[in-house]
Amino acid sequence: MNIAGGSDWRQDYLERYYSGTRYQCDRWPRLVQDYTPPGASVLEIGGGPVVWTTGMLRGRAREIFGLDIDPVVRNNQFLDEAIVYDGRQFPLQGARFDVAISRWVNEHLEDPALHFREVQRVLVPGGVYLFRTVNLYHYTALGACITPHWLQVPLVRWLRHMSSEEHDPYPTYYRANTRRRITAIGEKAGLMPIAFAISEESPSYGMAFRALFHGLMAYERLVNSSRRFEGVRHTIDCVLRKVSER
Repeated sequence: MNIAGGSDWRQDYLERYYSGTRYQCDRWPRLVQDYTPPGASVLEIGGGPVVWTTGMLRGRAREIFGLDIDPVVRNNQFLDEAIVYDGRQFPLQGARFDVAISRWVNEHLEDPALHFREVQRVLVPGGVYLFRTVNLYHYTALGACITPHWLQVPLVRWLRHMSSEEHDPYPTYYRANTRRRITAIGEKAGLMPIAFAISEESPSYGMAFRALFHGLMAYERLVNSSRRFEGVRHTIDCVLRKVSER
């Protein structure tokens, strides 16, 4: 999360309410480490503009290819090769990578079935696809589904207190953003789920004003209080394994 303007109430609140061990944002780094064997060949789908994941991979992977619809991927200094494509077929040979990975990409897919088939095609047998995406049943996704994109961009910037340097939010579709849809589309493509978790972290959409932060923090405390509320948490972390050639 980016907080513009240096230290202010947002930084103070995050340190006060979300600096303990319970709120360490290490789920994604652990997932990357657990499922990226040393010396792996990795395809990062959505390799720009944020390079945090690529930086973690750089110390483990033998090679990292980045694939993105945005030419900004070419600015990712951790990639061995950056490829800009049209968002449909991957311009890559089959059975090429041990690991495919994406973070905050799948909610933007217009055709997730094609995307999963292409992931399956470029993975070696037994290769894995790990990704982080948004749960359709979270309030942010439900709100986005009823808000036109032209309004989403300034609204998200205000709610998240984004700096002018951060890229505008991309259009969202949420067509593979539930456990059932991910499992069904993945299995049809030849990708079987081996890990799935839904979590809720700090209220990143509560940065516009203090009352909103407190309200969304109350939501976070509630949905983390019991596993029965898991279905309305924000973040899906999933790992799919290629089970066979198709």
